[in-house]
Amino acid sequence: MSLATGKTIAIDPPISRANGEDADLVGLTSMILSLVVGFLQGISSEDIMEAAAGVKLLFLPIAGSIAAYELAAENWQWTAYWSPFYWAYKANTMILSKTADWGTVLLSTAMVIGLSLIVYFASLPKLRKGLS
Repeated sequence: MSLATGKTIAIDPPISRANGEDADLVGLTSMILSLVVGFLQGISSEDIMEAAAGVKLLFLPIAGSIAAYELAAENWQWTAYWSPFYWAYKANTMILSKTADWGTVLLSTAMVIGLSLIVYFASLPKLRKGLS
């Protein structure tokens, strides 16, 4: 772009930054994760006290995933890749800090959905047994 002064200004190409739709996508993905966790918690618990204890134990991988993202060095974050909570937290943090791009959002979303489906299908026999 040339100005009247004869200087040329370089304009960066638009980066594919995520916008409002990314928050909707991550929210929907987190809802799927919550449904899977809720079904597993409901089926595996005999009474309300056991369910409450199970939810408290569930905070360990959630807190561990958040701690890994926030405190671990970049080369150690792979240790939390197994956790869908890590990917959900990563996507939410990047969206809230406005540093998310569509590639990161789609990768995090795919990981949450993929890991949730693996857990769901692995526990499907127990779900069927608990529902009958």
